[in-house]
Amino acid sequence: MVKSESKRDQNRRRLATIDCETDPFMFERVPEPFIWGFYDGNFISHRKTEEFVRFISEQNVLAYAHNGGKFDFHFLLEYASEGSIKIINGRIAQFKIGKALFRDSLLILPVPLASMNKSVIDYEMFEVNERQKHMDEIIDYLFDDCRFLFDEVKKFRDTYGNSLTLPGAALKFYKNNYNENIPHSTKEYHQYFQPYYYGGRVEVFKPGIHNEPLQYIDINSAYPFAMTHQHPITTKYSESTTLKDNNIESSFVHCTCISKGALPFRDEHGGLQFPNDNILREYFVSGWELKKGLELNCISKLKIIKVNTFRETISFTDYVNHFY
Repeated sequence: MVKSESKRDQNRRRLATIDCETDPFMFERVPEPFIWGFYDGNFISHRKTEEFVRFISEQNVLAYAHNGGKFDFHFLLEYASEGSIKIINGRIAQFKIGKALFRDSLLILPVPLASMNKSVIDYEMFEVNERQKHMDEIIDYLFDDCRFLFDEVKKFRDTYGNSLTLPGAALKFYKNNYNENIPHSTKEYHQYFQPYYYGGRVEVFKPGIHNEPLQYIDINSAYPFAMTHQHPITTKYSESTTLKDNNIESSFVHCTCISKGALPFRDEHGGLQFPNDNILREYFVSGWELKKGLELNCISKLKIIKVNTFRETISFTDYVNHFY
């Protein structure tokens, strides 16, 4: 079992980036790396994985690879220190080989490397019968990828610190800069309010092939926009059986009604629907959804069972605008 490092120990490591070039992707071909690059301000390349592992295992570095958790790291797993592998959502997020600690930079920079900065190369040069003739170009390309990633990771870490993931960095930034106490809830609290939470709305209004002109309507940055409104910031709440106009939006409402496509509903199998019929159903919804449904005359025969109203709310406008 490998002992977890302290944040101080992690910060003592020098920053590095790595990348490998492999056989070009081809149907039924399993690509293998034929060269590895390492950059920490100086660039070193290794033609064999074993040579690269021997080298980097002696380096006290924090080495990032972009999308490493889904690609590059899989070529290194057999060398990983026992008990050091950390998985996040099926992705290898972090592991160790000897003195070196590896992380996937996609977890803090969730965009393609090409969108940050990336050289262009003809991947036919990577074929086994071509690569030796073009090795200087391939090494230059590998160097650029390592250097570009190094610059972006360093910029991120200089600004947001040592977090493993972007959500972790965002929460840490919020706590450090907005001095808000984020309450801790209990398992019982979570179970009580879980029925009111759903994923984003995904609905096919009319399936099939349509030959008539179509219009596509979308909202830019819906989540950031929503965060600029009031949200509960406490575990303290009161219960009633009436809607109060002054804070209906940030309340949770348990009710029965007929909904014409306005409210989310979980069926008996846990699937998400937005009923648009004349059937009376039981709903667990936010005040925002209920208010808008009433404004648009999409709700009838409403009966309130319970309204949960929170004692404190907060807007994340300053936090959102800082990044937006």
